[in-house]
Amino acid sequence: MSSVNAIALEPVGLLLVEDDFGVRESLKDILERDGYVVSAKGSIQEALATDAAYTIAVLDIVLPDGSGTHLARTLRSIRPELDIVFLTANASVESAIEAIELSAVRYLQKPCHPAVVLNTLSELTQIRRLLAESKRQSTRISTLNTLLTSLVETMDPAELPMIGVESLRQATNSAACIYLQYSTLDVCNTQPKWTSGQFTEEMNTRISNENWASLMIAAPSEQQIVRLPWKLDGNRAAICVYLPKSNGEPIGAFLFENDAPWDMELLELMGAQLAAAFGRARLHTHLKIAYDELRATHLTLLETEKQSAVGRLAAGIAHEIGTPLNIVAGRIEVMLNRAELDENTTKGLHVILSQNNRIIRLIRQLLDYSRAESGDQRTPIRLSAVLAETLPLVETRSSKATMTIKPEVMALEERVVGSFHQLQQVVLNLVLNSVDAGATEVVLSAQRQPSKHVLLAVADNGEGIPESNLDMVFDPFFTTKARGEGTGLGLAVVRNIVREHGGKIWAENGPGKGARFCVLLPTA
Repeated sequence: MSSVNAIALEPVGLLLVEDDFGVRESLKDILERDGYVVSAKGSIQEALATDAAYTIAVLDIVLPDGSGTHLARTLRSIRPELDIVFLTANASVESAIEAIELSAVRYLQKPCHPAVVLNTLSELTQIRRLLAESKRQSTRISTLNTLLTSLVETMDPAELPMIGVESLRQATNSAACIYLQYSTLDVCNTQPKWTSGQFTEEMNTRISNENWASLMIAAPSEQQIVRLPWKLDGNRAAICVYLPKSNGEPIGAFLFENDAPWDMELLELMGAQLAAAFGRARLHTHLKIAYDELRATHLTLLETEKQSAVGRLAAGIAHEIGTPLNIVAGRIEVMLNRAELDENTTKGLHVILSQNNRIIRLIRQLLDYSRAESGDQRTPIRLSAVLAETLPLVETRSSKATMTIKPEVMALEERVVGSFHQLQQVVLNLVLNSVDAGATEVVLSAQRQPSKHVLLAVADNGEGIPESNLDMVFDPFFTTKARGEGTGLGLAVVRNIVREHGGKIWAENGPGKGARFCVLLPTA
């Protein structure tokens, strides 16, 4: 129902003061048949004693206990907005002037046809209704303008419930209002969430009841203003303003107690604006997340490109270093073939040659690792061979940590089908991750599994992983390292490689200090 119709159906209260009993009762009967709520009195004293509600007063000028104009002044001081109509058989210039001074809207002489009285009152009623509607619309505009100003100034989803609560509380003249949030945006909550105000104990009991909480959560498919079936004291009602769904998801609802008529259309307009604001806030949040992810991806690509350039440069340098190292090795072998060398010199040359060959071997392994594989060919590989080729590459980084390889790893005969270099990358990342975590001891172990799998584990005595992060360590861009020290892609790459090999990987904290990464791979 619109507010205009609501106003039109409101009965008009009228005070009739007439000393003539017959005239008074006749007018009262005629007016009541026309829809007015009439309080008929015969004197000033009776008129002032009434507690009836009225907006129009029809007064006789000559009354048994005084002047009607005097009564009009007294009534106007009590009700400044009162409309006054004088109806008298003793019209005079003086009383007419006095009526004008009192801003009386009509001055009628008796005898007067009832139709004239009804027409006069109808005009007054219509004017009053138009003024009331004008005031109502002005209030609407002011309320909506205040609400829109507040909504425009914020994109924070956490602030919107409070804005809505305060706006609806003022618009409905309610003592309290709460917001029930069960949106997937920000805090996902399937139970009523208080944001403002304090309800009566009766309402608190209702809200805390699980059955009624379920009723609150079950938002209708379209926006609705719902009067809940809760029997409250007096004329109070529990009103729920549901916000319409956004992309199929319910946003929430505002709930308030009210014991006065409310403007349904205004509530619908406010609900629509609040729903739009929640939608904008959700979109803004999603865009911010997408922007942050895009920026992180951009920075990662830059870092990856830089690392790729450094890798290419390192490969070139390694190649250039290999040539003089081979020359040095050749010269040392020539010198060792000379018979005149004493024992100490020979021993020293052998040490130099051994270390020179070690450098050549490490450079060759590094070049082999950096060389891209052709295609997606998979071959049966022993994990012991992968470890034998990989661990020397991390000796420099792990110089401060004790690297222990349990004997069963090197003796394991089972083979896995996969990429040698990709499995190297898995081992490298896991070992370096342990070293970066401050581990002083890294243990590699492998076990045969009855399900035709092999379980490779890399355990350390580092800082360990917080329980809240165990499920996120493999997410792209997740890192606990300082800015510039990690991209958060290492473990994500490891997980993808393991999955491509048909395996699984998970992280867990050891029984004591440190973390343990487990890689389960199918055997060939």
